[in-house]
Amino acid sequence: MTPLVLAAILAYAPTTFAQEPSATVDTAPAYTKSVDFKVVKWALPTLGDNDVLDVLADIEYESYRYGVNYEFAVAVVAAEASFTNRIAVGRKRNVDIARLMTKSGGRAPYPSVTDDLANALSTLDDMLRTEESTEVALREYWADSARDYNTDTVAEFIRRVGEKYALMEGFSEQEAQENYLREIQQFPSKGAEDIPFNVNEMPNLTKQLVRYDVEPQYSDVARYFNPNLTDDEASKIARSVLTFSMQTDTVDPRLVMALIAAESRFRPRAVSKKGAMGLAQLMPATVKSHGIRDAFDPIQNVYVCVKYLEREIDRWGGRSNWLDLVLASYNAGSGAVRKYGGVPPYSETKSFVHITKKYYNELRGNR
Repeated sequence: MTPLVLAAILAYAPTTFAQEPSATVDTAPAYTKSVDFKVVKWALPTLGDNDVLDVLADIEYESYRYGVNYEFAVAVVAAEASFTNRIAVGRKRNVDIARLMTKSGGRAPYPSVTDDLANALSTLDDMLRTEESTEVALREYWADSARDYNTDTVAEFIRRVGEKYALMEGFSEQEAQENYLREIQQFPSKGAEDIPFNVNEMPNLTKQLVRYDVEPQYSDVARYFNPNLTDDEASKIARSVLTFSMQTDTVDPRLVMALIAAESRFRPRAVSKKGAMGLAQLMPATVKSHGIRDAFDPIQNVYVCVKYLEREIDRWGGRSNWLDLVLASYNAGSGAVRKYGGVPPYSETKSFVHITKKYYNELRGNR
């Protein structure tokens, strides 16, 4: 099979798919059920859903950048945001120093924690590295006892962090309220490097898989990029791409195939120098934020990839260059896309966008 024939193979696949067996799928947006979404919504109830997603995307990016455990970062940010007209002393000091050095700011209000995440998480990272315990680090981050700053709320701040962290770790709300003191002693001291990924395949995802009549064509594409795949492995990937894409109203399964080809060339065990894992090269924070722990399982990996694409398409879908923005967000984070008003000037991101679009156009029969 020549590359040209393979490139066009999905272009002539039917746009409506026969499927077997019929599956009952929960169509409620996945993000409304995620604990991290609910935690931020609790702290900032007036934010719209898309704004909450923006906050989570930024926390995800900055927590990875500074090596702070994602769940812990969400809990700390939410706890701080839940206090009206309060700012953590650690953030305040850095803002004051920056204003002094640049001779700017004056009496301008301090930025909210959600608009100052790089400062918040880099400060938290420093304190987690230097203080004797995580509880002490939280106290130092929030309050200054020598100046009696935030000392009246430090206990409540730590309580809220503990409660929300416990929720993020899987406790019920009642259990979180009852057990937050115990959980404080188990806060992560540093980073996400100890996240366990060696767990069993999620049965609920496996049960959702549906065989579509174009599965053989998608399997052929996977084997073209990775001839070492067995027939069963290629079929599992193809079935996952089709099932989870077809559960959405916006994600083209050919785009998912193109993205995986660009990211890993369909190697399920691929690991990048930055720690990205599996078919769609998922970062640890992305994996954990979607409740998936085995990043190397093709079914779970594809599921997260599709959900991430769905979120970014919802975010950028109204723009003329929506595909560029979606792919740039996947590679560099939506915060970077917003910062630069388009595809960030990173060579890796620009290359990724170019290659993925090239594969996508070929899989649709365009050259």
